[in-house]
Amino acid sequence: MDALLRIVGIAVICSVAVLVLRQSRPEYALFTQLAGLVCVFAVGTQILSAVLGAVQSMLPDTIADGGYLTLLCKTLAVAALGKLGGSLCADAGSSALQFAVELTARAVILLLCMPMLRALAEVAVGLLKG
Repeated sequence: MDALLRIVGIAVICSVAVLVLRQSRPEYALFTQLAGLVCVFAVGTQILSAVLGAVQSMLPDTIADGGYLTLLCKTLAVAALGKLGGSLCADAGSSALQFAVELTARAVILLLCMPMLRALAEVAVGLLKG
């Protein structure tokens, strides 16, 4: 709860600062927004590490050893970075770059999932043959 209050506080202060800077010094607004994002992510990583530790302790050893948790974490990181990058491009007024960043993030997620899809296809073929 404490971390959530810190994140909301940082976000509100940063948002107000960005609104003020957009009127008086627009060239600094994007940098202020990026600084706020870094602060929010710093607090968010503390929460995420606690969540991952809890999930890892709940999963059976066979699933955790299969690397699925690592794959899930990488996929979530790519999705979050793609969305963040796309949102920053949209805030800067470049919707074409936003689309390109988000499309590339989706392609990277698909690429990350290929080993799992291959294993799933092998299981399906094994079930059909046997």
